[in-house]
Amino acid sequence: MYADVEARGGILEPPGICEVKFRKADQLKTMHRLDAQLVALDKDPDANKEAIKAREEQLLPVYLQVHTPTSTSTHTELQHSSLRH
Repeated sequence: MYADVEARGGILEPPGICEVKFRKADQLKTMHRLDAQLVALDKDPDANKEAIKAREEQLLPVYLQVHTPTSTSTHTELQHSSLRH
């Protein structure tokens, strides 16, 4: 059996894998745990439903970017390649 040195074990590129692993539900839980503004809004969720939704939408792109830095992509890439250092 032969394998190309540059061959990958998966079909997704590293950023795609990170997006699949850190799903929207997990991102929302993390936001509500770490963001001071969301923590304050969560004290009365019924009254702040619109503000919570707006803040979540504002933070979603940021949380995906934070989860896909070069180090995470490199780690993911190494997990799915034939050359593991």
